[in-house]
Amino acid sequence: MVPFRWKHDNSLMDEYGRLVGIPPGVTEELRKLTKESGLNDLFRELVGRDMERGDGTLHTLNDGRKWTVKSPPGGASSHWPDDEARFFWVDAANEESFEETLMALGRGGFDTVLESMAREYGSEGLMIGGCGFVVVHNVKRGVLHHDLDVDREASWFDLLFPLEIPEAGAHLDISNWEKTKVGRIDYTPNIGFLLESATVHATGASNYADTNDFRVAVSIYILDVQDDNLEDFAEDATAHFPVPFLTGWHQAGRGRFLKRGSLKNDKGRLPVENRLPPEDAAMCERNKDLCETSLIEVRRKCWKTCEVYIDDERYFSEFFPNQEPAEAE
Repeated sequence: MVPFRWKHDNSLMDEYGRLVGIPPGVTEELRKLTKESGLNDLFRELVGRDMERGDGTLHTLNDGRKWTVKSPPGGASSHWPDDEARFFWVDAANEESFEETLMALGRGGFDTVLESMAREYGSEGLMIGGCGFVVVHNVKRGVLHHDLDVDREASWFDLLFPLEIPEAGAHLDISNWEKTKVGRIDYTPNIGFLLESATVHATGASNYADTNDFRVAVSIYILDVQDDNLEDFAEDATAHFPVPFLTGWHQAGRGRFLKRGSLKNDKGRLPVENRLPPEDAAMCERNKDLCETSLIEVRRKCWKTCEVYIDDERYFSEFFPNQEPAEAE
């Protein structure tokens, strides 16, 4: 694990951001997942579309798993001015797709990344708070930004690493906090960019139109959940899963790795149903046909009816049949 440094004087670009090695098996397992699930077909389909403004769309793939597609908000009032871009976030839409992705990470040896982070930042327990892919066909100019405002430093990270790099290459821009200096770091196989919540960065400009190609990066949120940052994490509404503003799922996953287990010896999250607010049963029953089209007004509010989270009994019997559900902390 190596800090980001400026080439001209070797000074730190960012206090907590790091370059981190990714086990080759992780990339291999995720490539297998995207091929067999139909995600690769979805990626290819997206490069011919306009950006997915608004709430995004939900897609059911060949294996029955569900993923959502969104793009940064656009328009004159947006911080993202490039309306001609082809730039998409593809995220697990529910707990089933999320857990399948965790299994792929485990088979690939992702525990070594979590262990390296624990040594670097002194974390006693981590959880993975989201899994997805960033698909880019063309971007004229990325927008310098940081991802999340979190009071506790070095507790929220977005790990980006390449799944597919076009022949023309790909890069990420990283800046100092004042946005007065910007450096470019090229995507390299099996090397990840570990971005802390306050790391200022931007999608690297690129245009693969001549070859009809695109790049795919893996995006994994890694969290050190504590009482004083729980609500900060839950307020992140970039993806539709986990459901924003509900802290129960983060509570149930707190310390899942390192403290309570590992990806190789995963015991799963804690029971979650008693940690989530009850649905408006009548409203959800009345609108259940909208679970896959009304992603905010129905799907987020009807987490049980729309099967966003797996009920606890099925979760442990299907994904962790040899594990006794852990008692709530």
